[in-house]
Amino acid sequence: MRTVRLGYDADIFKRKNEVSKTRAVVSAGLIMNGYEFKRKGFDVLVECAKKMPDVKFILIGLNDEHHDMLNSSGIKNLELHKKVTYEELIKLYSSAKVFAQLSLFEGMPSTICEAMLSATAFR
Repeated sequence: MRTVRLGYDADIFKRKNEVSKTRAVVSAGLIMNGYEFKRKGFDVLVECAKKMPDVKFILIGLNDEHHDMLNSSGIKNLELHKKVTYEELIKLYSSAKVFAQLSLFEGMPSTICEAMLSATAFR
């Protein structure tokens, strides 16, 4: 038996100092269908965005269907992203004051570790 460590590279995931923090909440997940959208808590974040119009909510990893649906929803404080590069992901993490992980369950806390390495507060 061999142990395979799930490491997160602190040389890659670090705060981008040229990116200023904004009044924003960021969350990331691989959203492939409606089940994943709810399991990752994106539905709750959308409801929060409706109730907190002065806070930007950045959702990363949306599939085409959810991206288009939310884009046409008229919720002005949603910033929507499909899959992004690591470079863009780090910039988005760095720009938000808070990372929200609302998953019902997680196998590996990759996004939490990446956000923390990028100096984003976790809630």
